[in-house]
Amino acid sequence: MQSKGSYRLVAQLGPMPGKVYELTKEVSTIGRDLRSDIAVNDAEVSRTHARLAAQADGYLVEDLMSTNGTYVNGQRLTAPKLLRPGDILGLGETVTLQFELVPEPGAAPTVAQSSPAPAMFSMPTPDYPPSGQAMPAPPPISEGAPEPEPKKRGPMFWLAVGCGCLTALACLAGAIALGVYLWNAPPEFWQSIGLG
Repeated sequence: MQSKGSYRLVAQLGPMPGKVYELTKEVSTIGRDLRSDIAVNDAEVSRTHARLAAQADGYLVEDLMSTNGTYVNGQRLTAPKLLRPGDILGLGETVTLQFELVPEPGAAPTVAQSSPAPAMFSMPTPDYPPSGQAMPAPPPISEGAPEPEPKKRGPMFWLAVGCGCLTALACLAGAIALGVYLWNAPPEFWQSIGLG
């Protein structure tokens, strides 16, 4: 490994955003299995998902035939690839980790050129005003505003309700009368309609 510092992975998306995984071994495994050096408990991550191997100027990442794939800056790995500071390592489509260089104490800080996040991992940017302009003030909240009065029902409303009820009762009475008549109908009636 390089003498100018150490490397780490910082979770961007996934079950534990912000979690830091220090890379201290020559070879580290990533997977859902708790025995992995970097255990990530996410359904998109295979039990043994990927392997990291220390190189002179970074870490070589290799996909271990994972179900949902390993990505570097949005490109699915088909062969091992060298990670450089600022690269985004993706495990499936729901977990992303940023590869970072941690300078040694006293060393001049290295500014990592962060690669743009691929489209499938990008987050929408909020619509802020141009720099130098103030954010618009939110609309004032009126406290104790009177609630609107409920709409009063006029006489026409109640007339319509009454007519509806009377119509329903008339239909019910007619149905009962017809049922009583048919129940007590003489046999000649049933013969006249072909049911006797």
